Amino acid sequence: MKSYIGLIRGINLGRAKRVAMADLRAGLTKRGLRDVATLLNSGNVLFRHSEGAAKTAALISHVLDSNLGVKAEVVVRSVDQFRQIIYWRRIRWSVSPRIPPASSSQSTATHPIGGDLRR
Repeated sequence: MKSYIGLIRGINLGRAKRVAMADLRAGLTKRGLRDVATLLNSGNVLFRHSEGAAKTAALISHVLDSNLGVKAEVVVRSVDQFRQIIYWRRIRWSVSPRIPPASSSQSTATHPIGGDLRR
């Protein structure tokens, strides 16, 4: 089993999309994720799973929707991928802490973890 970090976008902000982390942990554990841990009410989840990141993100989305009635974007990356992102971001920030604006030729501005920055 591989260790992953899941980021659930837009939950527990204000009164919309409230998710109890205990319910989320229970739902994910029931679906086969192991050693599920959450960070406060952030929507950040650490776990182990035998499937790949894309399938696991879809599984988490399904648990949120079917068990908790919440639709949210989910990004899953391995712990090793996060280590690489942190390493390369740290090097880049030591040179320039700003992320340059997207050029006019780019169709989307993306973040190394995943997703569109313009939302």
